[in-house]
Amino acid sequence: MPTSTDNKAVCQSKSLVVWMVSHRRSKVIRVISLKLLPLLAVILAACGGGATTAAPPASAPAISGPAGASGAAKPSAAAVASTPAGGASSALPSGSTAAKAAASGAAARIGFIDALTGPQGALGLIDQQQVELALDEFGSTGGSKIDSVAVDDQADPKLGVTAFHQEVDVNKVPVVLTGYSSPVLAMAPIADDSKTLLFNCWAVSPNLIGAGKYLYNMAPVVTYDAQILADWASKQGFKRLAVTFANNDAGFGTRDAATKAFGDKGIPTVDTESHEVNSKDFTAQITKMKAQNPDVIFVATVTNNDTGLFMRQARDLGVKAQFVSGYQADLTAQAQQIAGDAWEGTVFTNPFALSDHVDQLFKAKYGKASANTTLGQAPYNCANIAAQTISNASKQGNPLTGAGLFKTLNGMQSVKLPDGSSIIFNPDHTVKANEQLKMVKGGKAVVIQTIQP
Repeated sequence: MPTSTDNKAVCQSKSLVVWMVSHRRSKVIRVISLKLLPLLAVILAACGGGATTAAPPASAPAISGPAGASGAAKPSAAAVASTPAGGASSALPSGSTAAKAAASGAAARIGFIDALTGPQGALGLIDQQQVELALDEFGSTGGSKIDSVAVDDQADPKLGVTAFHQEVDVNKVPVVLTGYSSPVLAMAPIADDSKTLLFNCWAVSPNLIGAGKYLYNMAPVVTYDAQILADWASKQGFKRLAVTFANNDAGFGTRDAATKAFGDKGIPTVDTESHEVNSKDFTAQITKMKAQNPDVIFVATVTNNDTGLFMRQARDLGVKAQFVSGYQADLTAQAQQIAGDAWEGTVFTNPFALSDHVDQLFKAKYGKASANTTLGQAPYNCANIAAQTISNASKQGNPLTGAGLFKTLNGMQSVKLPDGSSIIFNPDHTVKANEQLKMVKGGKAVVIQTIQP
């Protein structure tokens, strides 16, 4: 049995624990502290328990991991909350989400997992800004104060699982917001096991439907978009479809949705070609497609740069077919430079189009326009829905736990967003939302049709 001398030595280690937690912005300390988490818990318990986890300094950046880190880097081992420094209230269970949120006067806090570093990192940081924007707006217009805590997964499913465990087991959040089909599919079973509400904010693979009881797809899946595009293509008289698609869950799901939707409109598929994400050369795929003489090509890439590069190389190789796509073709400024005039005439759908309301809020808060035209305001919408769910749970007396929020959301048929648009919830945990059909004219994406839910 430990002696008093042993206990004294252990308790003297408490200062080391606090120092490690408070300095977790360091990559080395983040990794060490994660690996030694069980030991640290024992040390704190030996010193009387109830010690509060040190919050990041008020000046700490609200992201985990350095911007521009290599896509092969290890996941961030610590999340950085968008809360000021402060300890948890002693009147609440130590380590609970309510205790951690109360430290900043917040009613609750939500988790956010995205690619904050790696190839998609620059866009991921904009997504995080949108989440913070939505929560700030909600709290400043009469709603509850809600904080967020972000973890980087680089859009990788393995890192996504690690990030999800961190949000649930360490950060103790009742709801997690995220995107990208493969990571969402990897997180869904864990969300069910831990009874954590999981919001898919922008992934569109049809495989996400029914992937988990606690999973809500807050983005219309690509099945709906494919039907819109097939209807348009049929009216234009197109006869032969080819599909280029990413070699991942989103890509395969989009390929299947496109071939079915176009087939239902009497447009057979003459070729499908897969490619790896972040490819640099599509020559082999384009050459095979060209040989089949399609008159319309569904571009089911994942990243903006892939979309722009495929279009550029296809036109350079003499392909004249009409390009159609989902939101991936709503190119950022960088991807537009890659595509050049090959983007002209492209027709695509986007359920996430940035409204004037969100555009003005973003500019006012961050001093510049949102550069992520692809996802538009999807993260903002998701965060607002989470905030409304938390607020409704409080009003109904439901606990601010994953199960409590799940019960609350199941009773909500729709939500109205601050920009005036509505999101309608389907029984299968998918949604109906406004869709825009756009065509690139004169180098600009112009709305040619708005589809109401």
